[in-house]
Amino acid sequence: MSRLETMARFAEPDEKDEPQVVGECRNCMEDITEGQEIYVHDGYKYCDEDCVFSDLDIFKTTAGE
Repeated sequence: MSRLETMARFAEPDEKDEPQVVGECRNCMEDITEGQEIYVHDGYKYCDEDCVFSDLDIFKTTAGE
């Protein structure tokens, strides 16, 4: 194995391997990355269902109680 091949094995990974950050969750401020499945409401991005419900103050209840 040549010296260049050995050096390449220990090189830092390319930034291309890292998913690109494209925004942040409106509720928890976590990064939203390229390719991540998210929820969008009125143009705001949310990382998961819990964040949507929390931000919109939506909760599950039983009718009539």
